[in-house]
Amino acid sequence: MDELLRQIDELKAELDSLRTLRSDSIRSLMTALDVEIVYSSNAIEGNSLTLRETQLVLEQGITVSGKPLKDHIEAVNLSHAWNSVKEMAIRSTAITERELLDLHLMVLGRDDPHAGHYRSVPFSFEEPRMCRRMQPKCPHSWPTCSRPITAPFIRSYPQLVGT
Repeated sequence: MDELLRQIDELKAELDSLRTLRSDSIRSLMTALDVEIVYSSNAIEGNSLTLRETQLVLEQGITVSGKPLKDHIEAVNLSHAWNSVKEMAIRSTAITERELLDLHLMVLGRDDPHAGHYRSVPFSFEEPRMCRRMQPKCPHSWPTCSRPITAPFIRSYPQLVGT
C-alpha cells in the first residue's frame, strides 16, 4: 500500500509539473471551492442560503435580507472550521481527537451545549419505515495509521491557507 501511495505521489508531481497555474488562478479556484464546500455542506443540513448568498456572506461579511441569522452564522462557522482543516492538512501530522472535537465546536458554535464534546444522551432520527436509536460512544483508543491524514493538494500550495 505504501508503494502504491508513493507511486501516486510521484505521478501527481509529474502531472503538476506539466500543468502549472499562476498562483492568482489557483487562489481564485480555491476560493470558489471553499465557498462551494460551505454552501453544499450547509445545504444538506437545510440551510436556506443560495450559493451566491453564501459567497456574499463569506467574502463580504454581509447579511442577506429575509434569511435567518442562524443560516449566516452556520456559513461563517463552517468556513472557519474548513480553514482549520486546511491548516491541519499542511502540517502533515495526524489529526488528534481533541482537534476533531474543536472542529465540532467551531461548526456548531459555542452556544450549542453539544458542541466540542461527545453526546451523553441517546440521539434518534427517523428513516423511511424505521426508527433507529444511536448511542455514540467515546472511542477507548483513538485509531492511528502509519500515514497521517493529509490533503496533498493543499500541502502543495501552502500559500492558499487562510484565503
